[in-house]
Amino acid sequence: MSDPSIPEQPPKYWTAPGSQPHPDANPTNPPPSGYGQAGSTNPGYMPPGYGQVPSGYPTYPSAQGQSGYGQPQFAQPGYGQPYQNNQMGPGGQSKYGQNNYMTWAQMKPGIVPIRPLQFGDVMGGIFQLLRFNPKATFGLTFIVVLLATLLALPLQLLLTPLLFSTFDDPMMTFSTMTPLTFLLQLIASVILLAPLTIVTIEAVKGNRITVADTWKQIRPNLKNYILTILLTGVILALPMTTLILLLFLSEGMELSGSTFFGLGIGVVLVMLVLSAFLGIRLIFAMPASVNELIGPVSAVKRSWLLTRTAFFRILGYSMVINMVVQMLASAVALPVSMILTIVSLFLASDAAASSVAMTLSMSASAALTLIISQPLLTAFVALMYTDQRIRKEGFDIDLMSNTPSLNTPPVVQ
Repeated sequence: MSDPSIPEQPPKYWTAPGSQPHPDANPTNPPPSGYGQAGSTNPGYMPPGYGQVPSGYPTYPSAQGQSGYGQPQFAQPGYGQPYQNNQMGPGGQSKYGQNNYMTWAQMKPGIVPIRPLQFGDVMGGIFQLLRFNPKATFGLTFIVVLLATLLALPLQLLLTPLLFSTFDDPMMTFSTMTPLTFLLQLIASVILLAPLTIVTIEAVKGNRITVADTWKQIRPNLKNYILTILLTGVILALPMTTLILLLFLSEGMELSGSTFFGLGIGVVLVMLVLSAFLGIRLIFAMPASVNELIGPVSAVKRSWLLTRTAFFRILGYSMVINMVVQMLASAVALPVSMILTIVSLFLASDAAASSVAMTLSMSASAALTLIISQPLLTAFVALMYTDQRIRKEGFDIDLMSNTPSLNTPPVVQ
């Protein structure tokens, strides 16, 4: 009788019902000759013919690393072939080297890889967008800016002579008309934010959409988008409004010149820092509103959440790319502005006509600058919005699942 305190040990060798026991289970009974060998008649572990290829069937390499492993003629048809997303090179070879497949970091159906973006990806993506879909970027921007400039033209032609008769100075007239031009171009840039954002995000997926397609996506949430613009504008205007109020209040104080100057410099610096902080934290409010179809308050919260822990990276990228884009736009617009100004002043008959000519040349230069810079800067914001959602929310999985070129069955060569 076994001791109940000692647990019963399981058998060392398990035997399937109806099969011969393992030879080592009974050392006194040695295994028969040829036991377990291929072709053996012994009904042990291997049936007759186990491991042999039946007659009439071709033989294939079975070990990974042998010649031909993973090729269509040695495995399932199309296994290991590149996706059908225009990534095939000459002669049917993959553009990604000798491996006939794309890694996660190489999936690039559109203007940028679908992964967390580096600075080079963002910089290259904003310029590649212009080549990828020029009609919906440069074309749309040119039309909107041209309409805004033409709407401002009659008002400029009407007000410039009146302002010149008041100030009797072309430069003063020119300076007075600048805010009007800036306001109209600001309206044009706000109008362009929504469609250019949609065009950029669709270009990330590899889709070239038209202006009509962008309007179809904007129209259901147009009211919330406008409210988001107004709410964001009010928040961003708070530092400047506070600065103006402080300047008015300081006039009633009896302060010395040096004290007033030092206090003014300090207040201006604080307001600039606050404006930069709010500008970065709210940079994704309008892309979130137009892409996620949410209201103004939710869009502001989404932007605040997406920019958390990434403030300095977004700020650094913004500073560098804004500098590059403005330099590029100025390099194109400045010579045009100089030529127009010289020609206008040469043809002008008096000082009043000169002020009109300077105003018109300034408007043309500002419009050209906006046409060049607006698509690039809007694309930058949309790409950074996409990047932050990839980093924080796994947005790359959603992009790949909604990208037709990445969901096409493999190509059978």
